[in-house]
Amino acid sequence: MAFGQAAYGMGGEPTTREATVMKKFNANTRNDLPQIAEKLRLSSDQLTDMKAVSVVLPFRVNDYVFEQLIDPGSIPNDPIFQLTFPQRGMLEEDDFRRMRDLVVKGASEAEIRLAADKIRGRLNPHPAGQMQLNVPSLGGEAVGGMQHKYQETVLFFPSQGQTCHAYCSYCFQWAQFVGDADLKFASREADQLVNYVRDNPQVSSVLFTGGDPMVMKTSVLRRYIEPLLTAEPAQHPHRHQGAGLLAVPFHRGRRCRRLSAAHR
Repeated sequence: MAFGQAAYGMGGEPTTREATVMKKFNANTRNDLPQIAEKLRLSSDQLTDMKAVSVVLPFRVNDYVFEQLIDPGSIPNDPIFQLTFPQRGMLEEDDFRRMRDLVVKGASEAEIRLAADKIRGRLNPHPAGQMQLNVPSLGGEAVGGMQHKYQETVLFFPSQGQTCHAYCSYCFQWAQFVGDADLKFASREADQLVNYVRDNPQVSSVLFTGGDPMVMKTSVLRRYIEPLLTAEPAQHPHRHQGAGLLAVPFHRGRRCRRLSAAHR
């Protein structure tokens, strides 16, 4: 069921599920945890645990998730709560206790951030060496924000799509969301993507990934996609991959027009 729509039965009659009132999208972060904890009836210990974890690994959730999808009476075992809220097991126990102690004693934000940076420095933000391996080159220079892992497929990380409507607790792409430019894997260069595809005729698909590229506005999507449609030597499929609300294959100009109509 789409956000903002009522559920209807086979005959068109409303089901027993209440209609969801359309609301403007609102994303919540670590600073909003106290208000969310109150709405979900969480204990002070649960709130402290989440504060400790979320300073190391990023937290973001929208209103719809915790207002409509989570059963407060089933926390902490509610599956959507487990999926979208910081969990103690996301950190090594020693690291968790260190961060929790800082939160409890009211340490300064600078001290907390420094400790979080040290923990992140021991983690592997880009598994499988993706910052060094499979990085394509154009004119003898490395092309940032792209990977060419497979002969026929190029992965492209548009910078405006390196976020999600909610961050999953299992996601290994945390480095995309912590605001560190040295860790973030992204590109704003649509021209580089087009030129690389043009110069490599073996490429038959471009995978837009993130984050979730479908959080981008249609006008931004158009700047990336439309040049590809005219640059390719043949009718190549393009795909979008993400955890968002729309993750469907599309083919040359056909899908771009439908995306534009859907986002007007």
